[in-house]
Amino acid sequence: MLNLTASQWLVDVCLLFVAAYVLPWLAGAVRIRERQVGIVVKKFARRSLAPGRLVALDGEAGYQARTVPPGLHFGYWPWQYSVRKVPVTVIEPGQIGLVVAADGAPIPPHRILGARVECDDFQDAHRFLTGGGQKAARSRSSPPAPIASIPCSSP
Repeated sequence: MLNLTASQWLVDVCLLFVAAYVLPWLAGAVRIRERQVGIVVKKFARRSLAPGRLVALDGEAGYQARTVPPGLHFGYWPWQYSVRKVPVTVIEPGQIGLVVAADGAPIPPHRILGARVECDDFQDAHRFLTGGGQKAARSRSSPPAPIASIPCSSP
């Protein structure tokens, strides 16, 4: 049987607390569950977003184009990043989804929907924005696939 004094017990509890909470916090650990996606906001950076842009492509401060997939990830230090966990949107078979892009190239006046851009069904915002994606609505239909959206409102 263990025979711990009160001070030994207190030290053990403190070490357990540090190992369970402080070390992951210092490592910038973020856990995203299976049906979630992490929306990353960089709090500060050397460069600001270009005028008219809402999503950062090259490490600028603001919403980042790269989202965090499910799993355990490191390097998202709380003093540098804010990671908001949002549910993944799934479009069921036979349903039509409408994705509205708030960032990207301007849409020509004669178009209603944005042009098709190869971006893994809007799951890769970086590829969408660098591939000529337009500020517009775009429809998406079956087959079913989870769609990770990047909200452009404050976290």
